[in-house]
This record gives sequence, C-alpha cells and structure tokens, in this order.
Amino acid sequence: MIRSVPSFYRQTLPSGRIPSEFRPSLGVQRNSMRSSTREDGPMFDLATDSHSIALIREFWESGKIVSTVCHGTAALLNVKLSNSSFLLANTPVTGLANSEEDGTNSSGYMPFMLETELNKISGGKDEKASANWASHVVVAMDGRLLTGQNPESAKIWRR
Repeated sequence: MIRSVPSFYRQTLPSGRIPSEFRPSLGVQRNSMRSSTREDGPMFDLATDSHSIALIREFWESGKIVSTVCHGTAALLNVKLSNSSFLLANTPVTGLANSEEDGTNSSGYMPFMLETELNKISGGKDEKASANWASHVVVAMDGRLLTGQNPESAKIWRR
C-alpha cells in the first residue's frame, strides 16, 4: 500500500532537476538512464511522478538501457508500456530489501515497502542477496534492465 508523504519529510527532500526537465526525444545522447541518487527520495516522488514514468517508458521503448539502484527502483513500479503492460511484469528485479529498510529504522517513514511492491508487480520475481547490504545486481530483459539492491550494488557501474 502506498501511503501519503508526511509533510515534514517532503520539506527535507533535496531539490534538483525534476523529470519534466528531461526530454530524451529532444536530443538526449546517453544510452542509459539511472533514476536517482537521492537515497530514498524516489519512494516519495519518482514512484508516482507522471513525468518520470513517461520518461522511463520513452527510454525503454526507444531501446535504451534503464538502470536503478536501491530505492531508485521505486521509479519503475508504475511504468506502464504502450501495450498496457507494466515494465516490471513477470521480470526479475531488485531494490532495497525490507530487512535493510527495517535495519535502519526507517520503514515507518516510507510510503510503502519497496520489496513488497516489487514482488507484487514482478509476479514474485524480486531477488535479494543472501545477506543484508551485500551487493546484488539483477540483469534482465536481454541486458536492458539493470537493478541493484542497495548502495553497495552501485559499485558495479564504476567498473
């Protein structure tokens, strides 16, 4: 269940460029997209932002690579493709584990539990590392969808 964002939390989110400022069809030259590096921010904004959802759909449907790490995977939850299917339907995926969220005592502040929602949308195909905070990356959809479980998982992109 996605809950509303507590007003005190909204006021503390860092500001930056918003999804509506990006237009991949108008000249973005990069072949990949990472949804956010703002820690748990995507849980509160990108998961339901219509501009973010449209941007990810446009990247995906134009053949680009889509990648996320940790809470950033929340940005993929509501991405519906032109054929009306969800991007993550029946697809292996990962994002922050419920046990990792619980371990930081922040579960009560989250609008939803990411692992729970990923399991719902992916048909139970959310994958996790054998230990909390261990690196775990899932490569799916012919190598075009890359998701990392937690910040430790982001190190693979630096290689």
